[in-house]
Formats: sequence, C-alpha cells, structure tokens
Amino acid sequence: MKLSRKTGIAALALAFGLAASAAADSRDAKERPQEEPKYSGRLALARLELGAEELERIEAILEKDEEAVAKARAEVRILQAKLARLMLERSVPMDQVQALVKESLEWEYTSRMIQIRRQVEIKQVLGDERWASLFRLGRSLPLDKEGKEALGKMDRERRERLLAILRRLN
Repeated sequence: MKLSRKTGIAALALAFGLAASAAADSRDAKERPQEEPKYSGRLALARLELGAEELERIEAILEKDEEAVAKARAEVRILQAKLARLMLERSVPMDQVQALVKESLEWEYTSRMIQIRRQVEIKQVLGDERWASLFRLGRSLPLDKEGKEALGKMDRERRERLLAILRRLN
C-alpha cells in the first residue's frame, strides 16, 4: 500500500509531537521537587521517642538470648556447608541429605522462635504503634552512615544504641 505524501507528513508530524510532549513531561518531572514518601525514617523516629530506660530494656531483651541465636545461625551455616559437600558427590546419599536438612530446619526453628519471642517482649515494652514504628524503621533505614544521617539530631550515644538495636532486630 502506497502512502500519499500528505499522509506521510502528517504521521511524521504526529510522531514528532508525541516525542516533544514526552520530553516536556520528563523535564517537568525532573524539575518538580520529589515528595517525601508517606513513611520516612524521621517520622518513625518521631513516633518512637525512646527513653533511656526503654533503650536499656530493649537491649536487655536482645542480649538475653544473643548467644543462642549466634549458635543457631552458626549451626545452620555448618549444616549448609555439609550439605553442599554432599551434593558434590557422584552418588548423593539422600538419607544423609534428609538428615542434614531436618537438623538445619530445627536450628532455623530455634532461631526464629527466639526472634518472635523478642518481638513480643519488645512489643510489651513499647506498645503496638511504637513497636510497629521500630520494626518499620529497622526495615527501611540503612544501618550505616546514611542511617546515622537519617536519625539526624539525636544525641550520638542514643543514636548509636538505636542503630545497634535495629541491626540486631533484622
């Protein structure tokens, strides 16, 4: 099918117009100030208002089973390494694989139950809303230099303690 010259020019003009419109929209989007997300680290921090006594109670909850959590995680890593070694054999002994996976799951279960118990205890200290803010903050906040900056004007000791708590929660 042969296009007339006028149809070709019209199609070209339409394509050019659409491209120019898209470019203008892109420029406008870059020039507009970015809106702050509904949930930010500063908002979570403002909702928390953690006092020294609450920080101490949360730290005590986390320290109580720290050794058990570390041991469970280490055992899982050891079992994963054993499983990886077994998988390299020509004939994979499925009974041994099954035993290793089962043992690994038991250690994972132990670790997870400790984490859940910790969350329940922290929830009792802070209440529902502040507990939710703490966990959202822990998930959304980078726990490095950017996290320190996001926590802003909080005094250094409290900021460092809060960052340490957030690292241990995740």
